Amino acid sequence: MGTCENDDSVADSYGDTCSAYYDSYPAGCGSYDTEEFIAARECCACGGGSTGYYEESDDSEGQNRPVKGDR
Repeated sequence: MGTCENDDSVADSYGDTCSAYYDSYPAGCGSYDTEEFIAARECCACGGGSTGYYEESDDSEGQNRPVKGDR
């Protein structure tokens, strides 16, 4: 596995990038996300970046699954 690289092409709601803020303050992960910026996806310190694992949830797949009590 290679060295993780942040995606600093997008910024959080305060204009901070992963390298500018989250590398030093990982406790902030998820607190300032926007539609375009998700710290868990962009920042190595938050489990994302080039070597991280982030999976978007697709709500449309779950629409036809039975919900508890539906039968």
